Parts: sequence; C-alpha cells; structure tokens
Amino acid sequence: MPPTAAGHVARLASSDPADYMPSCVAVLESAGLDTAAVVDVVADMDGEPDVLDLVGAVLEVGTARPWRSTVGLCRTTVTQWSTIRGRLIDKGIPDPLRSLPSLTALLDVVEVMLLDSMEKQEDRERFLRDLYRRDTSTAGPPPGWEDGAELDGLF
Repeated sequence: MPPTAAGHVARLASSDPADYMPSCVAVLESAGLDTAAVVDVVADMDGEPDVLDLVGAVLEVGTARPWRSTVGLCRTTVTQWSTIRGRLIDKGIPDPLRSLPSLTALLDVVEVMLLDSMEKQEDRERFLRDLYRRDTSTAGPPPGWEDGAELDGLF
C-alpha cells in the first residue's frame, strides 16, 4: 500500500459510516483490489466477514501490523503530519509521500519517531505494549471496531 493511504486508514476510526465506508473503498483500491468485485463477493457471503473485516485483514497483510496498530499510527501520522514531514525533510527525504516506498515504511518511521520522543524506557515499553496489544478475537477487527472505542487512549 502506498504511504498516501494513511489518510484513508486514519478515517477508519470514525464512528460515522459516511466517513469510514468511503475510506474502506479507498483502502481496498490502494491495496490494488477491484472494489466492485470485492463488495459483490462480500455482499453474497452469508455470515461471513463484512467489508470492515476485509479491510482489517488487508491492513494486517499490507502493513505487517495488527489492524488496530495500523489505524492508530495512521491517525497519529495524519494529525502530526507537518512535524513528521519536517523531520523527514530534515533527514534528507524531500517528498516523503513520494519517496517512501510504502505505508509500512511510513509507519515504521512514525513509530520510531514516537519512541524516540519518549525519555523513559518504561514509557517506550508501555507504548509498544499498548500499540501491539494482543487481540483475543478472531482474525480481523472485532465487531464494532468502527466506533473508534478500541483506539481511544492509544495515542
């Protein structure tokens, strides 16, 4: 997935379907999937994962992170973009959204910046525990994840 997908992924935490459903489509398109075909397949499945479940799985595969971590890091990336962009420019990356090869690379940088900003080792350890907290549910996001409650307090 390209780094520009961060904005779409960040909007998945919204409690308003008008915000997160278009973002689901944009995330699927960013992953190179034919959204019309995907939506048709998902709609035909009885009792199987819905579009949000599919997007959660795409995020996990596309970023090598749990969906919750990806959404949280993307939210931070979007809200702190001017600072992140400035630091990347200072490090010699003049156009981060075009220079970084993937969303995974962008999130790696953001995670390192967040960790570097913490003075105490115990703060870094707590941050990583919270960021990569084990999800006890089945694969993909738990039911109701679109309400954002799972992400509150993470960042």
